[in-house]
Parts: sequence; structure tokens; C-alpha cells
Amino acid sequence: MYLRTTRRKNRDGSVVEYYQLARNVRHAETGSPVAKIIYNFGRADELDRNDLVRLCRSIAKVCGVEVYEPVGRTYRNNVLSCALCIWILRFDSSLKKLLEKP
Repeated sequence: MYLRTTRRKNRDGSVVEYYQLARNVRHAETGSPVAKIIYNFGRADELDRNDLVRLCRSIAKVCGVEVYEPVGRTYRNNVLSCALCIWILRFDSSLKKLLEKP
């Protein structure tokens, strides 16, 4: 699993960024990897940073790791740090089985 970032360009030339929790699965017919969206966080500029940090800490608690949030980092770097905590879930077999249920 990973935090997927997508961008699109508006008519006025501004760029909007979106965050999604995704995982790769194999396409049944072609066998090529395809991103399966597990959760759509929405527009990056409209996200509540505190909610993402709380999610990151919750995941870290379940996985038995500690979240360190360095002072002075930019918003984007902290969101990507949360993605790292979510990525750790791949190594917890019980959580992995739970997330893989249809």
C-alpha cells in the first residue's frame, strides 16, 4: 500500500493535487499491475493535517512504532511521512489480511 498522488491542471493553469490510499493488484486478463484505490483523501490543499497525523499515529500504535514529527518540515513532507506509516501496514499480516478482504 502507498499514498498515491495525482495532479490535474485547471483551465486557469493552476495545478490541483489529490491524495489516495492505494495498493497494486494484478489485472485478471492482462496480468499487469493496476492501482486499486482503497480510500480517497481528497484535495491536498483541503486536507486537515491534524486528521492525517492522528491517522498516522493510530497506525503506528497498532504496528508498535513511534511517529516522529520533525519541526520545520513542510506540509507535503509531513503528509508523506504519514504515508510511510501506512506503508508499514504491509508488514503486519493480520492487518494485511483485514485490508485484503473484499
